[in-house]
This record gives sequence, structure tokens and C-alpha cells, in this order.
Amino acid sequence: KAETPQLSRTPSPSPTPTKSPYGEYTVVDGDTLYAIAEANLAPGDSVDALARAIASLNGLDFEAPVLTVGTTLLLPPPPPTPTLTPAPVP
Repeated sequence: KAETPQLSRTPSPSPTPTKSPYGEYTVVDGDTLYAIAEANLAPGDSVDALARAIASLNGLDFEAPVLTVGTTLLLPPPPPTPTLTPAPVP
């Protein structure tokens, strides 16, 4: 009777953790979407737009969000900072 060849198992490399583009924020007592947005606002961003983005990203009702103390919320990644290239010297 022919033997079935055994498949050699090579350990698969452990996945390299990829850095999430999202920030995280843990809700504390008294937090509001606007307070969280204001605390994490990038220069030139709108508090209202960021608060709406946080609500959307976390499946919260923007009009009546329920923020539970200890919950970790995802924060949208900040917009990329423009790279300034020096003007050529004449």
C-alpha cells in the first residue's frame, strides 16, 4: 500500500502589524462629540465636520450620540500636511 506523502508544515510568518490610519480616543465622563472633535482638531479643520466624521466612523447618531464611558472611538486620520518645496532661487 503506497504511503501518502506528508505535507511539511512551514510556520507561516506572523503578520506584520500595520499601523492603522485611524487615531483612537477613550470616552471619559462628560465627553461630547464636539469636545472630542475640538481636542483632536487639526489646524484649519472644522469642529462640526470632524464631529460628524467621528460619529459616522463609529456608527453613532450625530444628532443624539450615545457616548459610553470607557468606549474607544476611532478618529479619522488627519489630512496630509502639504509638502513645501522651496522656490527656485533666480
